[in-house]
Amino acid sequence: MKNIYKILLSVAVVITAIDISSAQTYSIIPNDTINMTGIMEDMETLSIQQLNISNGILTLAWQKVSENIPLNWETNVCDNVICYASLINGGTMNPVSPGDYGFLLVHVTPHVNYGTGTIRYAVWDVAFPLIKDTLTYILTVNAPTGVIQDKNITQLSLYPNPADESISFYN
Repeated sequence: MKNIYKILLSVAVVITAIDISSAQTYSIIPNDTINMTGIMEDMETLSIQQLNISNGILTLAWQKVSENIPLNWETNVCDNVICYASLINGGTMNPVSPGDYGFLLVHVTPHVNYGTGTIRYAVWDVAFPLIKDTLTYILTVNAPTGVIQDKNITQLSLYPNPADESISFYN
């Protein structure tokens, strides 16, 4: 009797594992992390897409995991429904047809502040809420380094100065 119990338990574990592994209904494009270098005052768009690889309609939900943003950076999040005014805590996308994309993107404007910002959101198929992916958006804006002077500057002389009809260059 004990052996039959072990066999049934093993079969149940295998069936559960097969159900969980076949439950992934989307793939992440390009991958789960996007890392960019930005420029002060430029708005950067960091986008990660979710391709519906199932045969049915897919509804994706998302929730903020964390944010670490330098002071005075403007940030907001968009999904395939709407762009929000800030990094809101979560939402649900419009349904995604087979072969189509959902997306979760982050807009960041660093203004005149440099640093590195990291934003993480979890995304999942509402039909399989225990299988979540964490999307990571990283933007780095470097501090200005000043003006680099060229040591091979050629000096030119113009004459006559002032000129009437023509000038000559002398190197």
